[in-house]
Amino acid sequence: MSIQYQYIIIVSSSHTANELAEFDAAAENTMKYATWNHDNTKYILKCSTHTPTCFTSHTRYTAAELHNSVIDKVEWKGSVTSSAQTNDSDWDSSHDDW
Repeated sequence: MSIQYQYIIIVSSSHTANELAEFDAAAENTMKYATWNHDNTKYILKCSTHTPTCFTSHTRYTAAELHNSVIDKVEWKGSVTSSAQTNDSDWDSSHDDW
């Protein structure tokens, strides 16, 4: 049985440095490896379904929901700004083409 993951969009300007560090530490990926939008104000963190309290106020998306309703928006297209390549088996590899 594969582990189920959820994805959370973080608006970096809406959080303190301590909160951002807490998100970063709790995520399966980190801000460095996350997908950012065009203007680098939002990024996507991957987390398990049993997330710490720092994520409770954020909307969670499945990989399909994220790809179909969020990533297809213009602000995310072509926005992979991280220097890292993701190796997430739960995520469609075509996201690198945004």
